[in-house]
Amino acid sequence: EQAGNRDLFLNMVNWLAGEEEKISIRPRSTEREQVVLTGGQAKMIFYFATLIFPAAVIILGGGIWMRRRNL
Repeated sequence: EQAGNRDLFLNMVNWLAGEEEKISIRPRSTEREQVVLTGGQAKMIFYFATLIFPAAVIILGGGIWMRRRNL
């Protein structure tokens, strides 16, 4: 649904490269791709996005803060 962003990027690159003839608005794709996940895969994505990644950021940030505080 955000295909306009791809067009914008490609058109910017073509404009910067001096290839104005390649600038266009491409037709929308009518096909939708569906991602099928198993229950285990969905849980893994959920835990990573809500627990593991935020915890890693907090731990890393705390470690950097402690290191800078002691220097």
